[in-house]
Amino acid sequence: MKESEIKELLNDYVDAEMSYIDLNNYKKNEFEPSDKYKKRIKRLFSIEKYFGKNIRLGYFARRVAIFVICILGLVAANKVSARVFGFDPWKYVTSYFADEKSVQKVYKNKVVPSDSADIKQTKSDFPTYIPEGLVKQDNGEKTDFSCSEVWYNKDYTKGVSYNRTAISKNTVAKTDADYTKKVKCEVGGYVAYYYQKEEENWISWDDENYNYMIQILGFEDSKTELLKIANSIY
Repeated sequence: MKESEIKELLNDYVDAEMSYIDLNNYKKNEFEPSDKYKKRIKRLFSIEKYFGKNIRLGYFARRVAIFVICILGLVAANKVSARVFGFDPWKYVTSYFADEKSVQKVYKNKVVPSDSADIKQTKSDFPTYIPEGLVKQDNGEKTDFSCSEVWYNKDYTKGVSYNRTAISKNTVAKTDADYTKKVKCEVGGYVAYYYQKEEENWISWDDENYNYMIQILGFEDSKTELLKIANSIY
């Protein structure tokens, strides 16, 4: 057995052992979020005001992941799946919180792609394809950490929301896990997941540097449109 394989087995063993630790018995590290972080979180939860009378578009804000860069105790071990629909560029630890229907992911290490991994490089920070009839709004933003934008039609019955957030080792992402359908697919050669809950539809995936989430409302074939929007970045 190679040294790298032994190290991998030991890491998996440590992660599994740590999953039995009751974190409630240990004092957690307290930290005060920065003013910039507080402002961003406040903006995420108040974004519904941009969507007029149609409250359904407010669900877009609820789906945006909340990212924090810090070191936490590992709660449950998760091994990255093999390449089936695409390449998964990260190893991570996941935890599911049933009481609030959310999933927390702690990014660990990047996975070196094999020569056969059919992955692409991004050509744009934002999607270059948006369904006809949707107009870009003025509440988008682009920073070194994230990009976001929203498009919708005149009567607020159709819309698209886009969010890209930088990730690195020890980045923690907490996302809404309240959905009725989850389908594995591929975007730009990377593993992606399509989610559905009643009229809400969204797609999420990671590449080597960013997490992406795109949501759509009011389209009959939402999955097809989401894949076209997502792949237009590459």
